[in-house]
Amino acid sequence: MNFRKITWTFLCLFLSANVYASVLANVEGVVHDPQHRPVAGARVALKSTNSDYSVSGITNSSGVFHFNAVALGDYKLHVEDSGFAPVDEDITVLAETSQVLHVMLEVASVKQTVEVQSSATSMDTVTPTSLIDRSEIAKTPGASRTYGMQMITDYVPGAYMTHDMLHMRGGHQLDWLLDGVAIPNTKIAANLAPQIAPSDIDYIEAERGSYSAGVGDRTYGVFNVLPRSGFERDHEAELSIGAGNFLQSNVKLSFGDHSQKSAYYASVNGDRSDYVLAPPIEATHHDAGNGYGGLFSYIHNQTAKDQFRWLSQARQDFFQIPYDPNINDYENQLYDSSALRDAQRETDALSVFTWVHTASAKTEFQLSPFYHYNQSDYRPGAYDTSAAALATGDTVSTKVNGGSNYAGAQINASTVFAHNHLDTGLYGWGEHDSYLFGVNDPNNPPPFSESDNTSGGLFEAFISDAYKPTQWVTITAGIRETHFQSSFNEDKTSPRLGLAVLVPKLNWVFRGFYGRFYQPPPLITASGPIQAYATNNNVSLIPLHGEWDEEHQFGVQMPYRGWLLDVDTFKTRANNFLDHSNIG
Repeated sequence: MNFRKITWTFLCLFLSANVYASVLANVEGVVHDPQHRPVAGARVALKSTNSDYSVSGITNSSGVFHFNAVALGDYKLHVEDSGFAPVDEDITVLAETSQVLHVMLEVASVKQTVEVQSSATSMDTVTPTSLIDRSEIAKTPGASRTYGMQMITDYVPGAYMTHDMLHMRGGHQLDWLLDGVAIPNTKIAANLAPQIAPSDIDYIEAERGSYSAGVGDRTYGVFNVLPRSGFERDHEAELSIGAGNFLQSNVKLSFGDHSQKSAYYASVNGDRSDYVLAPPIEATHHDAGNGYGGLFSYIHNQTAKDQFRWLSQARQDFFQIPYDPNINDYENQLYDSSALRDAQRETDALSVFTWVHTASAKTEFQLSPFYHYNQSDYRPGAYDTSAAALATGDTVSTKVNGGSNYAGAQINASTVFAHNHLDTGLYGWGEHDSYLFGVNDPNNPPPFSESDNTSGGLFEAFISDAYKPTQWVTITAGIRETHFQSSFNEDKTSPRLGLAVLVPKLNWVFRGFYGRFYQPPPLITASGPIQAYATNNNVSLIPLHGEWDEEHQFGVQMPYRGWLLDVDTFKTRANNFLDHSNIG
């Protein structure tokens, strides 16, 4: 009897304990800034929406907060810290769960800027900027395709595609930054494949001229890409398959996960289509293309002040060169392309490692070593070198194979004091180029080819300041010193000066800018048989020097009932303009 009483009592206590546990849960999370660095000492409060129950705490050195034994229900989570805009989130606590939340705090000035931009004006920059996120890329027709540039042409004013190259403001000389690091490429428009697959992008920031001294050597456009990090995923994998006309297919497999301190994202993709490049006529002939690639991104918050980031990607692409098959067409009377079957293969790979150190609440340091390999291989079709072609002398075939290796580093330091935001840094790389050029001209035998190898490098130092004497005026000033060294040396000084003025009540912002830009040239110059071939055809060749540009810009932003009219007028003067020949 006593044994039964003890057993029954124990069973009741056991069941009651389980009933109690079924309505409780743990709530924990990590508070981080926009760069996913932990915010220590942030104040966190959790309050029930249906009662006066609340609990509060402070994040530890890793930005982590933890609340135990929270009853199921709806809550309001409030997070705040000095220097950041407060955040409020609605959450639902379910029984017998342990929620892990990631709360991002916007820097107070950035948050204010966002609010100003929502009312259609911005005073923090003189640079016209467009920001596109992954949701816009996903919902825009064609934008997530590997060879689609709709993510830019549909959202960035003055951007368009022509002769298979992305252009902005009339030029195709554009800078790409991945994870904030400028990726060097001195071969002007020699590649057709994109720098990164659009579906691997979290945000892309497009700047249209008027850059600070810390950004860019090319005046037409700068694209700063933030790849996916994995913080948006929780033990998730995604397989996407797409198909369309011209036998188009796109396949992508991606993985992502995160913890309180780390996150990773990895993807592989493959695609092909019978219509890739812009054909010379309405119909498409010999216009197929295919490619495959992969990307890996990793972020680790070692401490509250130190973050490590690693980004690697590689691509391999193949393009057939379209032609006009009708030998009787007018264009083929000038130059017969009806028999051409040329193609180009491309390889691109890069790796960037970044260490971000927060020295204080107002000072930050960044070190980013990088490596980039880029190669393009243009080959003629089999007919170009056939006996029939040689016998009739009806075709000239060329082959071009160029590969470049870049290794370098980017160092930045920024600090805020008084009314100033000061940025300073160093940027440089060493480059080794290999180049093969061959010509088979039946009218000027014999065929020849030439192989060249050379090395060079670039070193730049810059300092830039944004000074706000009042909330209505922003003055940006800076200078960029450049030293280029290869078969010749060049030294250039690039000043940058900008002004933004806010008209009270109207909230109109007037912007003005003046700046100079130096763009390093390709390393390889013609010599040997190529020089002789040019001389025989009454053409002379000279070494390419760097392009030296000057930009003037004036613009105004005018908000009206949620709309924004952004008008810009700009003029660019170019010396030693670096253009390119058509592919092939």
